Amino acid sequence: MGVGKDKSDKTRRAKAIQSQGLDFADHKGAFFGSCVAVNIQQQSSQRSSRMDPSLAGSSRDSELRVLQTDSLSLSALTTLREPPMKPKVREVQRLIFEEGLSVTSERVKKLLDPESLTATLNAPSEAFREYGFNMLKLITNDILHESEVGEWKRIFMHLVRILKAFDGNNSTSILNKRYRQVPTFGHGTIRRFSNDVSAMRKLAGWDFEDMLLCAIPCFEGLLPEPHNSIVLDLLFDYLIWHGYAKLEMSYDNINNPFRQATNNLGTSIRRFANMTCTKFDTWETQRERAGRLRRVQRQQEKLSPSTAIILTSQSSLKRRYNASTPKLHAHGYYADDVPYFGTCNSHTTRISETEHRRVKKMYKRTNKRGHDSQIGRQVVREQFFYDIRPADRSLVSREKESMDLANPAIQYHIGTSQKCFVDIDTFLYNSGSDPSRIHFARKLKDHLLGRIFGEEQLEYPEERQYLTIVDDRLYRHQLVRFNYTTYDVRRNQDSINPRSRPHVMCLSSESSDSAHPYVYARVCGVFHVNTRYRGPGSYDSSTTVRRFDVLWVCWLIYDTSSPAGFQSTRLHRVFFPSGFSSDAFGFLDPARVLRAAHIIPAFASGQTSALLPVNSIARQMEIPATILEGNAVDRNMFMRFRGGGIGHKSTRVFTKQFEQDATETPIDHNAEDDLKDQVSTKEAKVTEKPLTERFDFMAEDDEEIQLFLDYEEDSEWEQEQNDGRDDSDFDSD
Repeated sequence: MGVGKDKSDKTRRAKAIQSQGLDFADHKGAFFGSCVAVNIQQQSSQRSSRMDPSLAGSSRDSELRVLQTDSLSLSALTTLREPPMKPKVREVQRLIFEEGLSVTSERVKKLLDPESLTATLNAPSEAFREYGFNMLKLITNDILHESEVGEWKRIFMHLVRILKAFDGNNSTSILNKRYRQVPTFGHGTIRRFSNDVSAMRKLAGWDFEDMLLCAIPCFEGLLPEPHNSIVLDLLFDYLIWHGYAKLEMSYDNINNPFRQATNNLGTSIRRFANMTCTKFDTWETQRERAGRLRRVQRQQEKLSPSTAIILTSQSSLKRRYNASTPKLHAHGYYADDVPYFGTCNSHTTRISETEHRRVKKMYKRTNKRGHDSQIGRQVVREQFFYDIRPADRSLVSREKESMDLANPAIQYHIGTSQKCFVDIDTFLYNSGSDPSRIHFARKLKDHLLGRIFGEEQLEYPEERQYLTIVDDRLYRHQLVRFNYTTYDVRRNQDSINPRSRPHVMCLSSESSDSAHPYVYARVCGVFHVNTRYRGPGSYDSSTTVRRFDVLWVCWLIYDTSSPAGFQSTRLHRVFFPSGFSSDAFGFLDPARVLRAAHIIPAFASGQTSALLPVNSIARQMEIPATILEGNAVDRNMFMRFRGGGIGHKSTRVFTKQFEQDATETPIDHNAEDDLKDQVSTKEAKVTEKPLTERFDFMAEDDEEIQLFLDYEEDSEWEQEQNDGRDDSDFDSD
């Protein structure tokens, strides 16, 4: 059997659907299980056959989607009551059951293959057709398999191929090292990455999601310009699109920016495919090659000895990024489907995929023989305990519960223990030349006096003498927890540990409209102090002791010289100040903290040892020269930097600039046509296009289509399409 005839029916069907621009067989047909709806397939083919997946996000693509949606909505009732393909299906069934023809016979395939039909009718479609119910609208998107382990996985895989083609294994080693150095965040939001991320071994859906959230600093600077900028634009646009798609609360003000983010993503993917992928000679990785050979070997073992062997190359095959896939095409429907179906978290397959963990845990508690009945008994036991649970709740608890964390009015929680304390005089005496402890006691008293008077003032030189710290002790704590309201009006909590997760963010005191609304800090210590104040303005008696919770922090400086935000398609940058600066270290009231911040080192900027001496107590590691704020590390953080969150009412006035930045039509700083002409030169420069030329549905339409027609006429690409060697044929083991 030759190489062109050894593909399974599933692979041949996928190729046929892909060649026609259809998108229902790969992911949407699975929604109905084994009962494939013929009329749904027909309407899906009408919906997508005129649309080129490679044009996702373009003006032509948006126009076709609108036209197809209007056309289907107007004729939906008529089409469902009288399926146009029903006579063909009836004829196919007659040929099979009355004339005895095979399903794979030429006469049957001649009727079914042109429109990718099957020989069955969908039962729900037949039952509800008379009521005008549009079954096509039940076909939902699946962000887990279409995006996270779908298109994003393919993009990441091809980026690894490009790095290998550019610099061998050196760049991939740097990529793996960077991912290993990304700090964790939240309660399982960002987990620790494996040692070899580029190999993508044994990764789950959340692994690929985390890889996307932290991809920008990890890929920055690994490729030369202009490819580095193209890749960073792609990663940022995908990050923003993913943030919109994962929101668990949507409203009218979000839908239009979501559509704009879809356009941006499609534009970035096309630029990446046309201008970066074509400049690198990419081949299979060793893992892809080994997986392909194993698949061929398994297929060969199933054949009889008389069957011809399957021909395949033992060496690595050339691989190109394929932008014409159903999963990429499906990205264009998310913004329109959210108002109809609801947010993606309500119908994602992640819900059912997580059930696998439950069965696997039960399997471990069996003897591995006849495990079905044993798992069934475990389910019965769990249900029994679940049924008696309400009765058990009426019993009096034997343990004393702490009501502090359950109280939504408490903004933060620090322990009350005073077992671990620091003597201030001893602490300062042992400081040596540590710049972090210079003027430590003076800054602490000024901070406490400011909180006593309720005024923000840098210094209180006259009032310091009236403030006494009881026993000259700071009581140290290992952890501080912050309660906050999320964008969807829920309560959540962040934990700050000075050793592992030390970064926080709070509102800036600057009132300028153009100023960045947030201030960032690294927590070096969590303390509480007991004080007495006997000076002017005191309303307490001389014996009254007041407790103050304080955070000893190193302030981070916002980098105003680096453009950031939705318009600039770059993350916000901050950097450490010099430790010898007088205002580098200070104290912060925990009540001012909004929540924890995910600070990722800007690996491309390198590290420095000049900011703090080696023996400084505030130094935990080599300090990055520049660090990035992960502004989309979770949905709540995404809305903090996007603005407009319903639960962020108290900070909405400060984030108006973010909301305006996210809703404005972005300027194309890397015009496709200009950059395509310049990318072949060694020193390509970035050009600008007017604001209206990028996303107007009718602007530059013919020119854009011609750009992709020229690309598809490339002889090398056509040859690979004919050979069947594009990405859609191979799945990683």
